[in-house]
Amino acid sequence: NSGELGLACKPHFPEKLLPHCIHAARTRFAERGIKTGFVLVKDFYGPARERIGPVLQGAGYHELSAQPAMWMDLDPAWRTFDDYLDALHSKYRIRAKRALKKSADILRTELTLQDVLAQSDLMYRLYNEVAKGAGFNTFSLSPDYFAELKRQLPDTFKVFGYWLDGELVAFYTALLDRDRMEAHFLGMRQDLNHDLQIYMNILFDLVKIGIYHRVPSINFARTALEIKSSVGAQPRPLYFYLWSANPLLNLLVPRLYRTYNPDLQWLPRHPFKTDD
Repeated sequence: NSGELGLACKPHFPEKLLPHCIHAARTRFAERGIKTGFVLVKDFYGPARERIGPVLQGAGYHELSAQPAMWMDLDPAWRTFDDYLDALHSKYRIRAKRALKKSADILRTELTLQDVLAQSDLMYRLYNEVAKGAGFNTFSLSPDYFAELKRQLPDTFKVFGYWLDGELVAFYTALLDRDRMEAHFLGMRQDLNHDLQIYMNILFDLVKIGIYHRVPSINFARTALEIKSSVGAQPRPLYFYLWSANPLLNLLVPRLYRTYNPDLQWLPRHPFKTDD
């Protein structure tokens, strides 16, 4: 289950029934021979946390804080990417232009479903280059993930490619919604990233797309916090709820989480003139 987007309920569904629904789902799994020792309900913040949190905690779930998501609110006055650049402090604007210059030889294109199908194997290899460097992953995408998502969401799932000398060297994806844009999975040749500033350019291109589509905000997800803050994203704390079917283990959940969850150290950046 993943936050508000992981719940599908009828209008006026009472939150107090959520633990009962989860129990019913566990029963269904058990009937199929699938045991569920733990239940994880994530990611919540703001009003959703205020509604769901007390209900789950009352049912024995533990509220824990996870690595924050990086969100960027787009100024409605920004009509072009140059408007965004003008809003930056001079040192961040200079860095941005330097990164953009390093990628001058890269050809950027939006990929159609046919393009994604044709580049599917290479895209999966590029994705794995990034995923394997992340250090910790709870899952791995299937090889046909990008093509199938593009097939199912042809207009709202966007795929963009970076080409160098006719070869796809990077790609990134985004999901468009009415009130936000979600930065999704990406892939790149790590050996080219430093010299061409590929990752930084992807972040800037996501800002460009958000401005073009007039979305109020962009969810940059929860990795590479410092570099994302340097383009204007700010941390939004996320909370999740964990329950163990073993009563003794359930009592120890908070202590175990504090023991094995690393204390993430990073320096937030404040690139906008309005941050003063």
